[in-house]
Amino acid sequence: MSLLNETLDHAAMCEAWTLCTVDDVPDEQFADQPAGLTNHPAWVLGHLTFAFDNLARELGAAPGRDESWYAPFMGGSTPTNDRSAYPSKSELIDAFKDSCATLRRTVEQAGESKLNAPVADEMIRTFFPSYGRWAAHALTAEGAFHTGQLSAWRRAKSMPSVFDQESNLQRMLEAKR
Repeated sequence: MSLLNETLDHAAMCEAWTLCTVDDVPDEQFADQPAGLTNHPAWVLGHLTFAFDNLARELGAAPGRDESWYAPFMGGSTPTNDRSAYPSKSELIDAFKDSCATLRRTVEQAGESKLNAPVADEMIRTFFPSYGRWAAHALTAEGAFHTGQLSAWRRAKSMPSVFDQESNLQRMLEAKR
């Protein structure tokens, strides 16, 4: 199996991990900020959706959502504990799943020349000089970093680790693109 295929399968595992961290969180708690932790489930799912959709668009995919949908989640946004400032849990989960699938599919279809090309946006290019480097980050580190924040959020809410449930482990291990 190629490194690209392994990375795409790993991204599917990261998606499953993220979803496991929010499955048992009631919608009304999606914007809670316990113990001063600002990045709550609503913001994390929306932010990852924004980040993944942004890269997928750069790689040629159609926009996933209306631009106004992304406003609370863009870089530099400040998460709030006002639950009404965010879409519903089901809408956030659906958008997140869609953006994950779109990004994996778009990266797989992009081709070497596009992935090796320099990123057009100068600010993003500072961090990710090529679309391939940006894609590698998005498919592995971005989701894992923010899912780690959700794990800390769960501990602050006195919720059990998602790794305590065998069904969650199975779901993550079986996830494939």
